[in-house]
Amino acid sequence: MHPLVFVQYIFEKAEHRVDVQCHGNSMEKSAKYYRTSHTTKEIITALCNQGKSPNVAFHEGVAEQGGITQMRNAACHLRNVRQVKHDQMLELIQMQKESASDADKAFVRRVETSSDPCVILANLMMSLDFVQNPQNFAS
Repeated sequence: MHPLVFVQYIFEKAEHRVDVQCHGNSMEKSAKYYRTSHTTKEIITALCNQGKSPNVAFHEGVAEQGGITQMRNAACHLRNVRQVKHDQMLELIQMQKESASDADKAFVRRVETSSDPCVILANLMMSLDFVQNPQNFAS
């Protein structure tokens, strides 16, 4: 990835102002949408991985970038604390995808996100034990 990007606007007629559109899923059509930068997301992820709460991670993420007055653009700032909170089901799906490459070491075997969510967690030994001795697991 290159650290700089060049954007060129080509107008068919006379030059005019380019307005930032609202997010397509937004209920408030007057709010402009700025996508959060990848770097900002990485900073927040690192803070959350250190065990920090979403509220603390949000404020420390702002401070780590020099504070609100030092941010280069709107993409460097999270919109609110809700954006920091991660979806645990999404995290389980990601773990399942990562473990798919090595079934012997996998622990998250299946994730279903239907109206009745279900997650199957088992290492290789548990799976083999279940296949060989299903009567031990009957309820």
